[in-house]
Amino acid sequence: MSDGNELAPGFEPEYLQWAALAIADAWTEHDELALAGVTAEQRRAQRDARGTLYTFIAQYRNASMDHDEQATCHAPEWQVVAGMTDLLAQMLATAEAACSHDEPD
Repeated sequence: MSDGNELAPGFEPEYLQWAALAIADAWTEHDELALAGVTAEQRRAQRDARGTLYTFIAQYRNASMDHDEQATCHAPEWQVVAGMTDLLAQMLATAEAACSHDEPD
């Protein structure tokens, strides 16, 4: 039985953070356009949801660093977590920037 990943490129674990950063860069323009096309309330909901996801991943990574900082910072298999943190940080920043236009000066 197929798991559906036959067409997905294979990445070595140490490259996963770089892949996530490339995705964040490529996604940002689309994200900005999408956020511009929704209501202020929906932008705030996006900001809040993204903040929750970012906090969850950051807490997971920080807890791992408390346990074994060397492994978390340098082991290749942890690069996916670092990449996810970077990706969500960028998505959160984009939503925060979009919401800043909604708030009165």
